[in-house]
Amino acid sequence: MIISEPISAKNWFPNNNHPSDKATYSFHISVAEHYQVAANGLPVSIVDHGSKKTHTFIARDPMASYLATIAIGHYDIEHYTTKEDIPVYNYFFKGASEEDKKSLQDYPQMLTFFSDKFGPYPFESAGNIVNSEKSILALETQTRPVLGKGSSHSVIVHELAHQWFGDYVSLKHWNELWLKESFSRYSEALWQEHLKGKETMAQWIKLQFESLMGIQLLPKTGYAELLDFLQIKEVFLSKQQATQIIHTATHNKTNPDELKAALKLVPEQGLSNRNLGTILAPVSIEYIRLTFSEYNRFMSLVEGKSDKEITESLKEKPLIDFDSLINAMAEAPNEVKNKDQMYSPGVYTRGALALHSLRLKVGDETFFNILKDWFIHYGNQSASSENFINTAEKISGQDLHQFFDHWLDKPIIPDMPEYGLFKENYR
Repeated sequence: MIISEPISAKNWFPNNNHPSDKATYSFHISVAEHYQVAANGLPVSIVDHGSKKTHTFIARDPMASYLATIAIGHYDIEHYTTKEDIPVYNYFFKGASEEDKKSLQDYPQMLTFFSDKFGPYPFESAGNIVNSEKSILALETQTRPVLGKGSSHSVIVHELAHQWFGDYVSLKHWNELWLKESFSRYSEALWQEHLKGKETMAQWIKLQFESLMGIQLLPKTGYAELLDFLQIKEVFLSKQQATQIIHTATHNKTNPDELKAALKLVPEQGLSNRNLGTILAPVSIEYIRLTFSEYNRFMSLVEGKSDKEITESLKEKPLIDFDSLINAMAEAPNEVKNKDQMYSPGVYTRGALALHSLRLKVGDETFFNILKDWFIHYGNQSASSENFINTAEKISGQDLHQFFDHWLDKPIIPDMPEYGLFKENYR
């Protein structure tokens, strides 16, 4: 299996590793006769040489070098044609069960949905390569995304949306990665909105915004592993400290009977902070949801600090303040300057929220017309952020430079008042 993003394509064929340099491809892959082969484009022939076979794939649509792939192995091949006459080739690992294949059963509907939203599917074939191992790793390899076993609908949708965003319209520069990643991330939400309605989108927006605000979701159990990972020393907590921890976890809305039951479980000599799950188990919360300051207080209590010690520590300069945290968590999408920033939450999530904010500003019909015009004018080419801004202004008839400046360039992410989402509420 070959996956090349961002610059590994040079390791298997000559190219300049730049996303804007697109070409058509022919693959001729000779393997032992018992292997199957998957690659980009259409499978056009298999020539038998006795102990070997040569598999030929033709990708007639221009493709950036990092999107090229070859997979050699044992596959169950599923082939069908959609109602839009798109040939689909899915390569499942050999022996894949019906349950394993179930994750792709809605793929034709996804193709139809995004073809309606963005414009016709842009290539002459579609499909996926599904590996035998579960993996969060997936890649948008053109016409044939690579997926792990049991990939979620969100992952499948994300890689499918890349066929438009990143593959059909490619990047002019790597530092404008938001033009493909945030669009594909937002497509995950569009699919859920399509299935379940507008309220699902509102929930998704809130969850994504809060993920950039430093909201911490902590479990009720498993603190031995968590505290070891954070290199927090073992201490023994008194009933008073246990009470403070429980109140912080429930935002001071602890049920008195649950608190009483929990405190009975604190040994006379104190409770090890590794055994926090013992006193949190009786509390009727699914998980612990904490803002930036609440998380700092909670972890200080878990370390065994007193209220006086916590107050004094807050007077000192913290390791990171809230604004610095937000700047790091939701870095401006256009601020990518090195490989460590390329696949950051700012590129994926802040960019996706920017797209939804644009949709709110110009309206649904205009928003999707912007996307369709984007593909009409830049399909099979490469484009920049400035190209997208110009497209949005042309179709909407609005001056959007200040809007995009706030979302793509300013250090601090804007609020989203339409959903009651304000940064100040998360300090």
